[in-house]
Amino acid sequence: MYIVAIGLWCLYSYILSELIYKYRFEIKKHWLGYHTIKNTSTKELLNLTVQLVSFTHSTICLLYSSIILAIIYISGGNVYSIGKINNFEYLLGVFSLGYFVTDLMFCILRKANILFLYHHIICCIIVYTIALYGFGRSELVLGLFIGEITNPIQKIWEVLKSSKSKYFYYVNFIYTPYYVIIRGIVMPIVIMNIQKEILYGVDNEHIPIGCKILWTIGNALIQFGSFLWSYKTFKGFYKYIHTHNLH
Repeated sequence: MYIVAIGLWCLYSYILSELIYKYRFEIKKHWLGYHTIKNTSTKELLNLTVQLVSFTHSTICLLYSSIILAIIYISGGNVYSIGKINNFEYLLGVFSLGYFVTDLMFCILRKANILFLYHHIICCIIVYTIALYGFGRSELVLGLFIGEITNPIQKIWEVLKSSKSKYFYYVNFIYTPYYVIIRGIVMPIVIMNIQKEILYGVDNEHIPIGCKILWTIGNALIQFGSFLWSYKTFKGFYKYIHTHNLH
């Protein structure tokens, strides 16, 4: 199942990249293309492909996990429970694992930031162990939900920033506080509650000690990365606004 998911994500990425390359000049001439790519170089086209693939995953994953969390909440369940995952939740894990592996290859190809590379490796390990053992519902569903909730607007922000679009100024004012609040305030609270379930929850006896250790370390590293990215995002925003106001 994992191989199929990885294969489908690779196929989707390939088809998307071929379409972008084939219609690169038309894309550049379009008003939307003016705000997404600076030129038709291979680097720019690859960047657009990666951003669109990531946007696809985050949007579908966000809708998927939202439905699961809504069902749990309406039925009176514990959204922080690390209990057994059902088939619907298992498919979410396989879907995301396929994406993370595919995007990991993109990271290596593009020589992405090492922190981003480590983030994807940690996510792959966590999602794989959850799918393998069948436990860790909140670590999977709630983790993906809170992790991807900032991603759709982040992809728009990154594309506009890369293309030096005039709309970056406006999106920056929305994206930065939103990202900092979610990643710097909401995420730690969510991770803390999930961690309580991992260590003391009613289902923790069903989870191998190795998974508990991996998930705990993974949660800590992911949160550390989120704090660091929040700081860098806010610092960049402050510098951008300061520089913009000077002009």
